[in-house]
Amino acid sequence: AETRDELVVRLLRSSIAEGLGNEAEARRLVDDAITAYPEASRPYVVRATMLLQDPALVEDAVEDLTRAIELNPADLNAYRIRSLAYVQLNRMSDAVRDVLAAVEANPDNAELRIGAASRLIDLGRQDDAADVIDAGLERQGSSLQLLVSAGQMFAELGQPRRAVQYLEPAWEQTGDPAIAARLVGSLLEFPRPDVRRARQIAGSQRLSADDYRVLLMRASVESQAENTGELERLLTEAYRLVRDQGPELQAWASQLVALLGSGEAAVDYLRRLDRSERLSPWTRFSMARILAEEDDGRAESLRVLDRLVDGTRDSAVRLAAIRFRSLVHYDLEDYQRAADDMQRVLDVTPNDPDTLNNLAYTRAVHLGEADLAVPLAERVAELRPNNRGVLDTLGVVYLRAGRAADAISPLERALGVASSDLDRASVLIHLAEARLETGNTPGAENAAQEARAILAENPEASDALRDELDPILDEIRRR
Repeated sequence: AETRDELVVRLLRSSIAEGLGNEAEARRLVDDAITAYPEASRPYVVRATMLLQDPALVEDAVEDLTRAIELNPADLNAYRIRSLAYVQLNRMSDAVRDVLAAVEANPDNAELRIGAASRLIDLGRQDDAADVIDAGLERQGSSLQLLVSAGQMFAELGQPRRAVQYLEPAWEQTGDPAIAARLVGSLLEFPRPDVRRARQIAGSQRLSADDYRVLLMRASVESQAENTGELERLLTEAYRLVRDQGPELQAWASQLVALLGSGEAAVDYLRRLDRSERLSPWTRFSMARILAEEDDGRAESLRVLDRLVDGTRDSAVRLAAIRFRSLVHYDLEDYQRAADDMQRVLDVTPNDPDTLNNLAYTRAVHLGEADLAVPLAERVAELRPNNRGVLDTLGVVYLRAGRAADAISPLERALGVASSDLDRASVLIHLAEARLETGNTPGAENAAQEARAILAENPEASDALRDELDPILDEIRRR
């Protein structure tokens, strides 16, 4: 017990040193722990995690993890981390082998089995993932956890037949409406939709007709069958159940476009519904949102929003309408009205991060009010210190305020937390500009060329990003 406690203390000290940014000391402490306790698996895993931060040391990390597994063949974390290391080395078969080995070492752990299946799917091994789930079902019988998780995974993967294979027994076992909805959705996604079976499940007596979600499920079947009259009847019946319930009503409205086939059809239906049922304020707000997605619907969307802002007594609807109206004005390039609405939102909710961020960007980039934008951008960065978009906005605001040197730190932090190539490209463009303004032309060129490469590989990237990058590249060439 004393030995184990001493080892824990050594590793804790290493973790503290790493957290303080002293990587050399952290590594030394782990090395000492391995020397003192060569038969303990944990220090090898800790050191491997450190080594993986350097692409040149991935092989060394694999050696440490292999030693950890030799010492403790049931160490799930060692298998998991080594599989990630193998992916870095492009040794996919070895990565798959480790995922499977972790399951074999702990065969009755359902959560581990589900996680392994998900990992195998990420590695492109869908058949192996299904085998892992099937083996678990053989061991544990009709495990509801395995059935539902596998059904959801394969549904999200776009493999409806496999999803049905797991969701059908889960539905038979439980009669749960959420499982029924997933099952019906998968049946309707077959290359030849199984409308008959989907209608049978959706119409089951096990499901309550007083649940709007059940009615929407039935509506999805009639939508697939192009039975418009019954579809609209079900939508109206569901609406009557939720018309005065904000979140549920929004969930109902969010499905109208998909079920009715287009935004125009959804708006036409809502207009007819208004004549028979008198739309609630939240429903009118939903209609405004649908209209705003149509190229020729934004003017009418603004009229609906104006009436809600000026006429409704529901403060929550009014605030939502003002917030959304600001976005419509922004899309229409009416930046002053957009900023006015954003400020109205902040008058009610002064620490709303999204609105603070939007207003800071609008003022700095579109209204030439960078000095007014700085405190807004700094405030939202305090609220969301690790958000890529927020840090990017702060950098842009500093740039527009003539403070390029201050922009570099938040932009470098934004680059570190960017989760996609296109997000990286946006930050890199602004970072190139900041470096150029501070006289670091080589650093600016590195950032700009990396952004250029990303945009070349992503033709779907917006023209706005290319328009931002081109003058920076031109200026770098001139220098």
